[in-house]
Amino acid sequence: MTAMSKTATHMLRVAPQPGFISLPIFRALSRTSRSSRQRANQEWHQARNCASDSQHKFSLAEEIKQATREGRRFRFDKSLLTEAEKHMLRLRSKSIPLVADSEPLEILFEDDTFLVVNKPPFLKMHPSHRFEGGSVLNRAIGYLGYPPRLLHRLDMHTTGVVVLSKTKEVCQPIMEQFMQGLVKKEYLCVVDGCWSQQPGSSFVVDAPIQRAHIKYVREIGESKEDSKPARTIYTILDKSESKQMMLLRAAPQTGRTHQIRVHAASQSLPIIGDDLYNPKEHAMYSSYEEINAAARDETLGKYGDGNPLRKGLKLHAWTISFENPLNSEPLTFSAAPPTHMSNLFEWCGMSAPER
Repeated sequence: MTAMSKTATHMLRVAPQPGFISLPIFRALSRTSRSSRQRANQEWHQARNCASDSQHKFSLAEEIKQATREGRRFRFDKSLLTEAEKHMLRLRSKSIPLVADSEPLEILFEDDTFLVVNKPPFLKMHPSHRFEGGSVLNRAIGYLGYPPRLLHRLDMHTTGVVVLSKTKEVCQPIMEQFMQGLVKKEYLCVVDGCWSQQPGSSFVVDAPIQRAHIKYVREIGESKEDSKPARTIYTILDKSESKQMMLLRAAPQTGRTHQIRVHAASQSLPIIGDDLYNPKEHAMYSSYEEINAAARDETLGKYGDGNPLRKGLKLHAWTISFENPLNSEPLTFSAAPPTHMSNLFEWCGMSAPER
């Protein structure tokens, strides 16, 4: 082999391949500052996100056009986002602090672990999104300066005792107590109807509950997949034959949505002020939104104080009992009924219950 061919062979052996970075160039890149690499990385991700957003907007526009042609109602589908993008959205949303409300709460008990409050009528338990206020949780944040954890929930129109946790350690043990039926809760309710049984008598409603065809409404039944067993023990505390009403203590043995209200209505004893399950109340409304608006006006006193029947749902979370997971100490908390229920007791000639 000639000298020329040896040189050519050597040159072919060391010729850069596609994508190959020579040593001098590699060293130059290695000396690039960290901030420059980060900036380049950010620009790359921004370009990718812009391209991704454009693709999603295009897909969304095409979906809207197709739905319009077919006469369908269009709803935004989260499946247009990748799992990684969904995860990023969740992380970013959680980084936004919840709204702190300055409105006061009626504090029933407080220590280093628990905050127990008396929930007023027409106050949600938690906000629908992170920018919304006007809930028990938002008021608790305003009081404590940080977000506690709700250990249970009440319907928006229901008043009474609510327990929040200041620490994470007790949440799971108390949730397990709920699952095992070890948490005992008692409610007070005034119902439309008067039975012949005397105060002290009890009756049990053991009937499954499922979603109704109307949004947010529940019904007795087991024909649907979401039907779940439900059991409530009612005790007659007092009654007014002249007003055809009774004061009941309700002890739910399960925790279904609207359970006490649905079970009472199933016995032809709908709760006074219940715009969903009392036929006398909801006959004038055509939607759940109208019911909520009317209930809010009544609760806030828009219609005055002349008629105690038209002052909110007569359902009150009276007591709750559970075991403190930190020291196994039994705890019981109770909340006095709200003014609109006390006024109804007096109007009916019934005695307010005592613990």
